Parts: sequence; C-alpha cells; structure tokens
Amino acid sequence: MNGTLIVLGTKDKPVVFTVQDPALRSDPAKDPQNPNTDPAFKGYWGGIQGGTTAGDIIIKWTRLEYLGGLAPATDPRPNKARYGILLQNPNSNFVLEDSWLYGSFDDMVRVAGCKYEIMRNTFEKVGFQAGECVNVKSGSVGDIAYNLVVGGTGNAFKSANAGGLSPQANMNMYNNTIVNTGYRQAKVGEGGSLDFENQGRGNSYNNLLVNCAFGLAIMGANGSVPSADLQNVKYGYTFNYGDSLQITSQFLPAGYVTEAKSTDINGGNGTTPGANNPKFVNFPLPVPAGYDFISHDYAGTYDFHLASGSPAIGKGYTEFAPLAVVKEDAVYGATEITAPGKDIGAFQQDHKGNQH
Repeated sequence: MNGTLIVLGTKDKPVVFTVQDPALRSDPAKDPQNPNTDPAFKGYWGGIQGGTTAGDIIIKWTRLEYLGGLAPATDPRPNKARYGILLQNPNSNFVLEDSWLYGSFDDMVRVAGCKYEIMRNTFEKVGFQAGECVNVKSGSVGDIAYNLVVGGTGNAFKSANAGGLSPQANMNMYNNTIVNTGYRQAKVGEGGSLDFENQGRGNSYNNLLVNCAFGLAIMGANGSVPSADLQNVKYGYTFNYGDSLQITSQFLPAGYVTEAKSTDINGGNGTTPGANNPKFVNFPLPVPAGYDFISHDYAGTYDFHLASGSPAIGKGYTEFAPLAVVKEDAVYGATEITAPGKDIGAFQQDHKGNQH
C-alpha cells in the first residue's frame, strides 16, 4: 500500500477483513488449541503492508483475521509480506483503535516508522513461533494503551530501536491487560509480556500481566540481547499474577535489569502462586487443571473487566500524559487519545478504557 488507507467501522457495524472460508470462523474443530494445526497461525492473506512512502493508515472499529504469512520463494519483492500490518514511513500517522485482531503468523503490527496511537484493541492468537502484537522499531513514536492481549506467542508489546531510522523507537504503554502470553516463542528467554531492548526507550505503567511466561523485560544485564536505552525507560505500577511458581519466579527473570518497584503488585521473584488474584468478572483464576479454552472468540467468551473488590482497582498511576503524537479527529486522526486510568489494566471502572 503506497497511498492512504482509512477504515471507519463503528461499534454497531464493524468492518471485517477475513478469509472466504466461513467454516474457519464457525467450526471449533478448525480452531484448536494445538498451534501446529490451528488455522489462526497459517497466514491466509498478506495483511496490510505500508510502503516506505505510504501515507496514513487509520483503522477504527474493524475486525482483522488470519493475517500475515510468508510470501512464496518465487516472489520477486525484496521485502516479502509477513506481518499483519506494516508501517515504515516515519512521516506517516497510524491509528488503530477499538478493533479486534485475530490470528497472525508473525508480528500482528510492526511499526518500523510512523507516529502511532494504538488504543482499546483486542489482540488474540498472535504469532506461530515468533512475533509480537506490536513491534516498535526505529522511526516510530507513540502510545499503546487500553489493549487486551490473549494468547500471544512472544511479547505483547516491544520497543527495539532497530532499522536505522530517526527518531529513536519510543513506546509509551499503559493500562493494558495481557493474559496467557509468551509460551510459543522460539527464542528461549525472550518474549512474554512487555519488552524494551536494543536502545528502545519508553514508559510502562498500569499494566496487568496474568499467567505470562515472563514479566516486564528491560534488557541489558548479560549482553545476550542488546541493551535498552536504560536512561530513558521508566516503569512501575505493574500488576503480576501467576498460577504457579514457574510463572511467579519469572516476574523478574534472570538476565533482565528490571527492578521490582514499590508500586508493583506481587512484583517480586518467588512470590506466592495465586496471590493477588485480579478478580476478572468472568475468567477462571487459578485456571483449573485441564480446562478447555477452545474458542474462536476466546476474548469475547470471557469478561476481563475487573470485578468489585479487585486489588487492581484504584492502584494506577495517572501523573503522566500520553505522547499524543497523532491529532484527534473523527476521520483523519485518533477519535480519542485516552489518558492514563486510575485502575490497572485495560478496563476501567469509569468505562473510559477498552470498550469490548
């Protein structure tokens, strides 16, 4: 795509980008838990690939399914389509809000150059053996907030200043809810929730991490992965929950320079499994042994709002502002750049967060 793309769905009438086979969307037998046979990771169509001189991409209230995949070896293009959505023009604007993104072979969104606002979306089943929900590279600056992530393979969101573009990769992420993410990543020790590496910078506040393979990762301890821009990464108010000691011991895994903050909830290594249950309205925690999660619309089946009495209510940090690098506009910009919320996670008691 070398021009401008504007997709304006509504809550009542969302736009849908999907495959022709309706059975993929309706037959649970074709949507299994085994990633080797799950069509969610096959990459049935090439997604939305923005060229180096492309204009803005504005996507609102839209469902995008079964994206990405590798182009055939005979494809003559130097950059074969593989990501769900690709941006690579630092002068362009990218808005992705209030949308549902289901199933991708690799990164669902790679912002390799743009100004971005990614707010109030739901990401489900992203990446077969690698890939992030949003992978922020050099030339990219913006906000990622109020998103729900379920079943991602690597990190939900990553800032890594690769690519040689200006400005430096900057990811301001806050008030996201991330569930069951990080278990298909082929790179041992990398991926699991939130990540800063390779001179990536940014902020991380008010994020709720539930049963993820790793906690917030700020690279730079052992040299195996290029260090984040440690002087320009700020974080805190992270809510970590894990069902098992294997999970809780990775809230602050070895090899990261992430430090426990006094504002974190259950934020240290080796904490008690099952402690500080965030109390979702409808999601079983601790997860019962052998529980069957097969569902095309996993995120839609359960309710990740915070129930009354949740320890995440009122524990957020609000004394910072969105970067707000994209203008607010009903058509040509972000409909709303939602400010940080006082409740940790994507769903707020005042209903100003994720609308799904």
